[in-house]
Amino acid sequence: MRGRLRISISLRRSGSHLSSQDLIKYLTRELVQYVDTPKDERQKRKEARKTQNSSWSYHWFGVIPIAIKLLFQRKTKNRSRRKAT
Repeated sequence: MRGRLRISISLRRSGSHLSSQDLIKYLTRELVQYVDTPKDERQKRKEARKTQNSSWSYHWFGVIPIAIKLLFQRKTKNRSRRKAT
């Protein structure tokens, strides 16, 4: 395996600890799924992830720029409605 294997562990239990047996089962299942997937399909998924980039503002600053943008859009809509009535 040359590429990096991304492992995301979702905590299915209420606590923040998984038993070691559950972790081994999960890792084994993910590894087998990765190995069973053809190389060209893995490359297609990788390319799809690369092309599905988010905007740079969201990447660096999160949801705050989007919230500010929506706030300004609302203000301009409200102003135009006030002028129309």
